[in-house]
Amino acid sequence: MTKLSRLFVALLVMSLMAAAVFSQVDTEAKKSFLKFKQQHVSAKNAGSFQGAGFSVTQLEKGLRADFYVEFGKDVSGLRATKFIVQPVSVTKDANGKFVTVDVGGPFTIQAVGGILLEKGTMEDHIATPQITFLAPATANAVRLTVKNMFGENSDAKIILGIKPEGASGVISSK
Repeated sequence: MTKLSRLFVALLVMSLMAAAVFSQVDTEAKKSFLKFKQQHVSAKNAGSFQGAGFSVTQLEKGLRADFYVEFGKDVSGLRATKFIVQPVSVTKDANGKFVTVDVGGPFTIQAVGGILLEKGTMEDHIATPQITFLAPATANAVRLTVKNMFGENSDAKIILGIKPEGASGVISSK
């Protein structure tokens, strides 16, 4: 194999790897978060801002939870953060209060502290974890929990319904 051929193969492999890294660029989680950020984060606090967008999508077999996590340039990095996806059943009781019951086991991604997956525009730090999982037939929603993102022992939670068109939401530090 000539040097030129090896170089071509190396460039092709690197291009495919880069495409894989950025393949989640247009998830509903990202769209949801960026819309929220544009409406609620001022230039004054953009450097210290932390937030995450989430989406849940029905697949032919199972569900996919996408996370889009962003930290401003003044935030040192992703702490030892845990992303937990828990299928739930949400119903209303006789008094009209919502009751949430865990169904099935939780699914977890553990992010090691300080790791940043990529740099975004204006030096924001971005991570895009994703979990694909099966949920029991009794699940009609998914609770997404992020532990330690906004400080030690902090929990941020959001519940998204399981719908054919998908669902998305946002949590933030501001």
